[in-house]
Amino acid sequence: MSKRYVIVLPFAAIATAGLFGLMTVLIRSEWSPQVKSEALKYEINPQVIDITVTRKNMRPDELKSIETPPAPPEIDTQARILPSTPIATIEGAIPDFDFEIIDMKTEVAINVDSEEKAILRLAPVMPTRAERSGHCIVRFDINAEGIPYNITTPHCSQSMFSRPTLKAVSGWKYRPAIQGGQAQSSRSIETRVTFNLADENGNIIPE
Repeated sequence: MSKRYVIVLPFAAIATAGLFGLMTVLIRSEWSPQVKSEALKYEINPQVIDITVTRKNMRPDELKSIETPPAPPEIDTQARILPSTPIATIEGAIPDFDFEIIDMKTEVAINVDSEEKAILRLAPVMPTRAERSGHCIVRFDINAEGIPYNITTPHCSQSMFSRPTLKAVSGWKYRPAIQGGQAQSSRSIETRVTFNLADENGNIIPE
């Protein structure tokens, strides 16, 4: 250990002395006075401009004498007119009247019989493969609510018209027949459904 100290101490002393000298040089150079340049001087508002403040005389003017205007002229008003005819008076009491006794229990019944009547009829859809016009004879029954049922097509000019006819009639609505004040169902209602096919000029193509 003693040999190491003997070898290291001279180097340590030299390094310490060198650092001490370096710090001394740096401290002296930092506090050296610096030369100030005159070109870096700036002046703000080098001239002072006097501002003249104008004060307005706010003293009110003296009041002048005012002449009082003349009073408005008087307008003649219409005098109140009282009725000259005396008011009629009714003397005596209200006479007695004999009222006939009406029997309110009388019942009046009106029965109007009527047949079924179409309220809503939907048009059938023309088949896309149809080349000419056609028709179908359709037969159906109507219940007490006016709805068709048991719908059949006994005859069609072409079989393609049967299906759209059945679909259209199923959506029809009727006012049911009335008998004795009661809605009745109807049987075997028969009608004709026509399919009209037109050409480019709007002319109907015959069956």
